[in-house]
Amino acid sequence: FMTPKEFFKDDIQSDDADTGNDVVGVLDPNGEVRQVRSSGTRVFIPEIQGVGTIRTRHPI
Repeated sequence: FMTPKEFFKDDIQSDDADTGNDVVGVLDPNGEVRQVRSSGTRVFIPEIQGVGTIRTRHPI
């Protein structure tokens, strides 16, 4: 869980098989809670504001 919550649009579609669409809180080096999403390999990444949905051919 390293991707900032704000990076993707808020209306991420989920499926019962999805296990990583939730937002979690992690502590940054200063002890402040930051909301993040999972950052694993995906075939289609959630929509990015101003960019759209991207299909990844190779893990990035």
